[in-house]
Amino acid sequence: MWRFVLRTCLFLSLPVVWGAFCYAINRWLISQNRTVIQERMLFMGDSQMRNAVAPRFFRDARNVSQVAEPMVMTRMKLERFLAESERDTIVVGVGAQTLSRYQELKFEDPAVAPELFDRIYPLAGPSELDGLPVDRQAYFRSIIRNMCLYPSMDHRPYVGSFIAAPVRSFIRNEQEMCLRHFGPEGRMGVSDLMAAQVEQIARLCREQGVVLIWVIMPVTRAYYELVPPEQWDFLFACLERTREQGARVIDLARQEIPEGGFRDADHLNEKGAELFTRALKDTFRKGPVQVRTASGFAQ
Repeated sequence: MWRFVLRTCLFLSLPVVWGAFCYAINRWLISQNRTVIQERMLFMGDSQMRNAVAPRFFRDARNVSQVAEPMVMTRMKLERFLAESERDTIVVGVGAQTLSRYQELKFEDPAVAPELFDRIYPLAGPSELDGLPVDRQAYFRSIIRNMCLYPSMDHRPYVGSFIAAPVRSFIRNEQEMCLRHFGPEGRMGVSDLMAAQVEQIARLCREQGVVLIWVIMPVTRAYYELVPPEQWDFLFACLERTREQGARVIDLARQEIPEGGFRDADHLNEKGAELFTRALKDTFRKGPVQVRTASGFAQ
């Protein structure tokens, strides 16, 4: 009887031992991994930036944005990129939804959270997600799936790229997107936690002598006007604080892009991306730009 119990315990312990072994190996591989991104200029943000800026128009540049990327993940990625290679310019795309509480709720949304955890696991432990409404079960399932099943040489799921959205019929979804981003009548509110990430990004760039440029991404006029004014004001005020510390802010939310250049309310298609990228490059060349703030415009 005791021999049977012992064999059963040994048999049941094998998956635990194997999982612990794989976790240790993968953790070591993550510590040794060096991202093969050597470009000195990085474009970062969520799918707005991913679909909008073609890096081929810039010298030594790369777009590493990903769909549904909250600002807390952008900050974690930036820390890794700055530690791995020398950079000179970081361009981060933002919008009214960037500082909405909607961004926090992604971490407990069963439709979004598992994918976020699959990208963020090399960058963040459980303690680094404190303050977020995290689906802990989904997080630990991601850890087991990515760290405890087998050793892997690729632990860079957080590296995105420019993806040109095909030119198709425009999807008129302004009301739907505003409801998702801000809740009924804008009741979802703003996120102080995401605003803190903006300030941390500015501090990281300032400490390392890296030029930081915030770009408020283009949206359709109908979407812009449906956004609760307090969301825009909160974003402008937050960016203005970083501008006072040396960051540049470029407001292209109302950039003149024909409707044929939009895929939907807040994303560009391939045609719009080329128009926007050229406009952004021209803006960079001009040097100082006007910045819209909660109180108006400032140089």
